[in-house]
Amino acid sequence: MSKPNEAFHAGRPASSEEERLRSTGVRTKGQVFHVQSAPAITDYGGELRIPIHPLAGSVSAMAISYKLEPGEKSRVIVLSMSECGLSVVQGQGKIWIGETAHEFAVGDLAFVPVQARFSVANTGDEPLVLLGLISPPDPNMLRAAGLWTD
Repeated sequence: MSKPNEAFHAGRPASSEEERLRSTGVRTKGQVFHVQSAPAITDYGGELRIPIHPLAGSVSAMAISYKLEPGEKSRVIVLSMSECGLSVVQGQGKIWIGETAHEFAVGDLAFVPVQARFSVANTGDEPLVLLGLISPPDPNMLRAAGLWTD
């Protein structure tokens, strides 16, 4: 894997301690990441960002932000090795997990098990914004973001 993009480090140069930790792939302290600093991925429909991922020091999970405009729907997504939790932080929508549709809005949390097919649609009149945690990190999403090299 290549080194993480410096934009993920709050727009400042990394300290020597951060460089040492990055070279070992181990994090011993927490860090704040700015969602908008992560590149936007449009391969899934909407705007997906992955601010926390293995190249940024996460060992067992990745965090995502997913934004869909009114009327927008994601493509069907299958996480072949990962499970996912998605929390609605703005708007309202519908999520299909397998063949079952669920309405969800601010304050709701959806769980997507390993290998389940799912998609999301914005059914409201404002952007639908989801924050999610995927564990373990999904290689296909990381490849789409340019954060995974084989």
